[in-house]
Amino acid sequence: MPRTDFRTTVDDFAFRNSWTYDTTERNAIRGILTAALSAVGGPIGTIAGLTISISGQYGLCGGMAFAALDYYNLGWVVPRGSSQDNQPTRSTPAGTILRNYMWSRLIDSLNSNGGTFLDWMANLNLVPEFLGGGSPCLLRRSRVQWTRLKQHIDAGQPWPIGLIGTTSNPTSNHQVLAIGYEEPGDGSGTIYVYDSNSPGGERRITMANIASVVGNVLMASEEAASPARGPLRGFFCEAYSPRVPPVAVGLSQGLSSTPSGARNLGDTVTFNFTAANYSFSSVPPLALHVVGRALVNNENCDAGGGGAARTVMAAGANRPISHPAVLAGTAGLRDCAGIPPPVSWER
Repeated sequence: MPRTDFRTTVDDFAFRNSWTYDTTERNAIRGILTAALSAVGGPIGTIAGLTISISGQYGLCGGMAFAALDYYNLGWVVPRGSSQDNQPTRSTPAGTILRNYMWSRLIDSLNSNGGTFLDWMANLNLVPEFLGGGSPCLLRRSRVQWTRLKQHIDAGQPWPIGLIGTTSNPTSNHQVLAIGYEEPGDGSGTIYVYDSNSPGGERRITMANIASVVGNVLMASEEAASPARGPLRGFFCEAYSPRVPPVAVGLSQGLSSTPSGARNLGDTVTFNFTAANYSFSSVPPLALHVVGRALVNNENCDAGGGGAARTVMAAGANRPISHPAVLAGTAGLRDCAGIPPPVSWER
């Protein structure tokens, strides 16, 4: 069962994909989608039955999938929040930073993939089957995307995917992050996903005929199905480019040593740094470490490894660590290749 290292207890957001639009956000979404509709030849806001309906409640599914992948790619601590209802808000500076970032990543996801969503929807809803459209079209396309998705996962790379249902409203479709798959050899296939609509564990999308030539419609069952989107008719691997997200846990005091200056093998040196939680909420328990090598008498030597116990860091908290190490090594041995970073923390 091919899996990536993405863990839904650490690398996703614990809060649900449930937000409220303001006027600026509604207009931004409408502008992106109407431009995409216009680009494919339809009148502004509608194309032969595809309509844009934006209510006060909305989802940041694309932004949350992209942001989670951004943090994962960098190996950074994720500002997950403490519960499903602990969304970042614009009432605090840290909440504003994260909310704005996820919003910007939603816009990125729509700019990169909005046209693809509309194209698939148009082929499903507007092009007759005898002209190559309808559900058979999306099934054929999804089988091609299944091969692409497996290539991403086999390479150890989680990947965002767009889910197309029977809805005529583009905003009712969905974006999730695929983190693994299973293909048992009987023509079926399962995608394991981080679904921001249903946090708290990985969810499965099982397709009975994705790896076969059987049927004219995708036969799928989902652990987190969406009534508004309707039955799943197809999926595609999205266009994604990484960005650097806001730092959730970083250093408020960089690495230092006591005593400083040139030392000899056998000396004891204490390494110090202070980590800080810059996010809007507490972060999962972290075990802070000092690991790596030091340069003594122009030679690399072992600085040992050590750390503090795994504990929760509250929002705004600072956590210092001091690690005494006896410098050990072999005089004359010098190898600068592959030296690990001096500071790390376990997720």
